[in-house]
Amino acid sequence: MKVKHFITFDNQENHWDNALPLGNGVFGCMLFYEREKLHMPMNHYEVYYNISDTVLPDDILASLPECENPGALHKKYHSRAVANTPPDGEPHCLYRTDRELAFREKEFGIAELSNTYPQTGELIFSFSEKLKASAHKLSLCVEDAATNLDITSNEDSVKIKTIVSREDCIINEVSQSESGLLDEITVFFPTYRETKSNGSTFGANSVTYEQQDEHTVVYTVTYALSDKRSFTFSGGLKLSGATFEISEISGNSAVLKIKEAQTDFSVLTGICTEWKYENTKASALLKINEFTNHKKTLMTEHEKYWKEFFARSSISIPDKFLEKVYIINQYALDCCSGRDGIMKHHACGLNGLWAIRHPNIWGSMWYWDVNIQAAFAGVFSSNRLELAKVFSDGLLSYQKLAEYSANAVHGLPGVASDYPYDFYYSCWMWCAQYLWFLYEYSLDKEYLKSDAYPLFLKLCEFALGIFEYDESTDTYNVYPDISPEQGPLAHNTVITVACTKYLFKFTLEAAKVLGDTTAILEKIKKVLPKFPEYPITSSGKYGMRFKDSFDAPDNLWLRHPSLLMPVFPVGEFDMSSDDNTQ
Repeated sequence: MKVKHFITFDNQENHWDNALPLGNGVFGCMLFYEREKLHMPMNHYEVYYNISDTVLPDDILASLPECENPGALHKKYHSRAVANTPPDGEPHCLYRTDRELAFREKEFGIAELSNTYPQTGELIFSFSEKLKASAHKLSLCVEDAATNLDITSNEDSVKIKTIVSREDCIINEVSQSESGLLDEITVFFPTYRETKSNGSTFGANSVTYEQQDEHTVVYTVTYALSDKRSFTFSGGLKLSGATFEISEISGNSAVLKIKEAQTDFSVLTGICTEWKYENTKASALLKINEFTNHKKTLMTEHEKYWKEFFARSSISIPDKFLEKVYIINQYALDCCSGRDGIMKHHACGLNGLWAIRHPNIWGSMWYWDVNIQAAFAGVFSSNRLELAKVFSDGLLSYQKLAEYSANAVHGLPGVASDYPYDFYYSCWMWCAQYLWFLYEYSLDKEYLKSDAYPLFLKLCEFALGIFEYDESTDTYNVYPDISPEQGPLAHNTVITVACTKYLFKFTLEAAKVLGDTTAILEKIKKVLPKFPEYPITSSGKYGMRFKDSFDAPDNLWLRHPSLLMPVFPVGEFDMSSDDNTQ
């Protein structure tokens, strides 16, 4: 029998930063044991990403004005970049802000990054005084996708097993040596960060609790998305085999005091949002009753799903630590992939499903650089191509917006490879690799023809517009160009040149597979051999090495792995390269 993998905190509090993840792709929770209480922050993509009036790409596109002067923004930024060309040795060049205003003192806080990403609530399990200072162990069995909390003191003990079912229900199976050891459950909602816009304040939430019977409570959360519209979702929580009363409601939290309980009972919770249900309150009550009545089926479905998952995705390697890391990462991605959810455009986001403790300035939305691709990097070695398709669907959901940006910002046809970050040209080129990898591993010609290849052509069309021919060097060059999170504003950053070359190469390969002879392919063949060389530093303490652009000083601190692009995954250099390159 194959050994299972565990993450265990034995008589150690694990706190929020080491919380254990559970999830079914769109609904999940994190568990941590702190100050003798079990905390279970929950989240659902339909709540977390619903932060404005327009969150779906099609809605964002519909809200944009018709472009009256295509390319004007590009010309404006290009002129400003030229005017802001720095003195020799200065490692910054700005294009959005006039030079004399660039370093002015800024107000505290950045509105664009400070929007609230609301969580779906937190359950807090509190225990009897009999268990105070008891031995405790909180453990995640990765292959079972289940956590187990064990608390033991002399003859008294409590065990709680937790799973997230395929049907958006969190199930906690409680086993106690005697009734009353699990004392109360608090349902808690943090106060959301308020946002001010056009004189209006929105973002704050209101929560109401209604006890339906001695087993069930329904809570409803409403928060303003703008001064025009609010958003509502409802949750149902039910105790099966125990009764409770609401002993206290304070602010956004309610304390459920457990009155009578069998030694074995269950706590189930789930939510219903406006995205799917017209009457969220009635639906939450209906759903939680259904979940309770069919709990055994939910448990069986959960067990079957994860058994099949690891039957396809398990590996065995000599380094058991690396094996464990690999298994955990495959598990975690499936927990928060967003597959089959409404919010396909965010896939697993920057931080997965559970970046939900406040304040959280980054949020976890889709970012077009190494952060999100890194989350999906392992799917091609794990026999989980349906998760690679999640990445593909997420990227393609933005294609119309990127086409709008190509025309409006740059005055060019095709798909803007820098959407939504002007002049970060590497972004979509980089992302497109994953669509090519999906074809290479699946050999699905229909996917290549209908989904991936049309995007490749549109990205190539845009790239041919941003790279301009320089007769004096016989090369094609791009300016202004930005290396993500690195800078400075530059000519021909390594990451953009490498990703574009690779885009051209696999687009030509895809054309051969599909037997396509589109005219643009001849232009690609003409440009491909004439990309500029990668910039190299002068000789120094560490010898000669690549730098992110010709404009960058030799000693510029690197805070982004953009220089890896010619090496991985583009693969222009390897162990057989010449000694100087190595």
